[in-house]
Amino acid sequence: MKKITIKDVAKAANVSEATVSRVMSNSQLISTKTKTRVMEIIKELDYFPNSAAVSLTKSSSNIIGVVINGNQNALQNDFFTETLAYINKFALDKGYYILYLQLNNNEEVYDGIYKLIKTNRIDGLIFMNFVEGEEDIEYLQSIDFPYVVIGTPENKKNRLWVDNDNVKSCYDITEICIKKGKKELAFLSGPKNLTVSKHRKQGYLDALNKYNIKVNKEYILNTKFTTTESYQIVKNFLSKNVVDVIITTDDVLAIGAMRAIKDLDLKVEVTGFNNTKLRTYLNYDFLTVDIQYRDLAMGSVELLTNKIENKENAKNYIVVQTEIIK
Repeated sequence: MKKITIKDVAKAANVSEATVSRVMSNSQLISTKTKTRVMEIIKELDYFPNSAAVSLTKSSSNIIGVVINGNQNALQNDFFTETLAYINKFALDKGYYILYLQLNNNEEVYDGIYKLIKTNRIDGLIFMNFVEGEEDIEYLQSIDFPYVVIGTPENKKNRLWVDNDNVKSCYDITEICIKKGKKELAFLSGPKNLTVSKHRKQGYLDALNKYNIKVNKEYILNTKFTTTESYQIVKNFLSKNVVDVIITTDDVLAIGAMRAIKDLDLKVEVTGFNNTKLRTYLNYDFLTVDIQYRDLAMGSVELLTNKIENKENAKNYIVVQTEIIK
């Protein structure tokens, strides 16, 4: 008797294989009508997705996919370039090559990952900018495919992850500013759906609450990771508000903010994150946080390759210590 495959299900239901996979992982992107039709076909053909999923992981390519989602300027940011370089180094040390994937949105990420796994092109995945609840993560969970995220997931027990303590780091840098007498503190981060933005914002809020400083929602700003957008947002903000300091979540944002402050001829302190080469090259001396790219990369490769090779990890996560650069 012929073994039924996902391709047979897709053909019978007149949908793509990716759609069948989404139905099996109960994706919210698929309509109820399509889900019902596909599930009827699965039942009719007696298709067993679990056995199919297991078969995907049997061969080895010695290639690890590194995913960056939705950041067109990623390679202009030290976090991505530095961490990626270290990931490549540590992966090669363990006999793996890197396949770099920069995709525009969740839909592209899902389709790209699905095709790579289906054709046995990769053994595992590293996600460099983690967004909670992404469909591709749920798919990987459903087929038990090896992956690690650089970021802190909500479900800390059932994920492999590597990160700094971003809440504490942003709390510490905010506290330093408060102890210097700063009372009006604004906050500028990248996209608010990123877990790193959420956690650093929480650190900022915790510091304000600890020192009984009222939180002004108008002082909490978001932008993309570019100096141009940061410059414009800060310039508009400072034309209407008076603050002592702007806590940012990336040196790129801090540099854009400082340019706006200079053009407005104001005296506002700025802090950054990541201790980038750009900050040193442009001779900026603002307070920043060194997140230790090397350790983040080494930890992600270690956790992932152990999973790929069925070696036991002592823990499912690694927290990398940061250092404030004054």
